[in-house]
Amino acid sequence: MNEIRPTQKTVKEMEVQFRVWAYFLNNVIGLFAFTLGLGCLGTHSPSLNALFSFILLCAVYSLGWDKFSRIYKELRDKKEKTTLEKVFYAGATKHFLGFRAMLAHYIVFFMGISFLVFIMLSSTLAERFLGLKNYFYGA
Repeated sequence: MNEIRPTQKTVKEMEVQFRVWAYFLNNVIGLFAFTLGLGCLGTHSPSLNALFSFILLCAVYSLGWDKFSRIYKELRDKKEKTTLEKVFYAGATKHFLGFRAMLAHYIVFFMGISFLVFIMLSSTLAERFLGLKNYFYGA
């Protein structure tokens, strides 16, 4: 495999690829998860339906894996990296996949997934917090 150099062109290409990835996560997975979660709230067993929805969501997520950055995958999968490639990979990881980047670029995704997981765990949480039981299952 050829050396991947952090040229201006490579960095711009990686930025575009991560923008496409963020769009997929936010506008497909995040909104779909939130919509599925809202749909589950209207059923008699929201936790079980949220589990089925989460499995469906994982299938949709796997269909979009090709949208992840090709350059980043090549860097990650490369067995023997040069020092320049190691630095480039570490910088790209922090810049595109770090905590701040996740909050800034993937917030809809995390909110949608969190909502669906919260509903999936609602029966467990309802036992511990009585107010949730009334909310999810009626008084």
